[in-house]
Amino acid sequence: MLDKNQKLLYAEVVASGGESSVSLYPKKIMEECLFHHAKKLYIAHNHPSDNLSPSRGDLEETKNIQVILGMINVTLIDHLIIGKNSFFSLSLNKEIKYQENNLF
Repeated sequence: MLDKNQKLLYAEVVASGGESSVSLYPKKIMEECLFHHAKKLYIAHNHPSDNLSPSRGDLEETKNIQVILGMINVTLIDHLIIGKNSFFSLSLNKEIKYQENNLF
């Protein structure tokens, strides 16, 4: 979670799971952003298999989170998938579009 100048405000694990899935709660992310007065956010998770390709679930949840954050004027900068020796950026690979949320 970052402020408007991208200064780190807070980092937290908001979900955990097993080898093939995780239960993610977008409401928890929204609550944490509101509590810490975040204006921007990076999210990340790992793929233990080292296959960095985002799953359909990864893409759907990312878009859901982006919409929810937009409602509270928080910008999702990127969603990173972390592997053993590399990472995949949904933003750099145009799976999501980074845009400032200027709703209010």
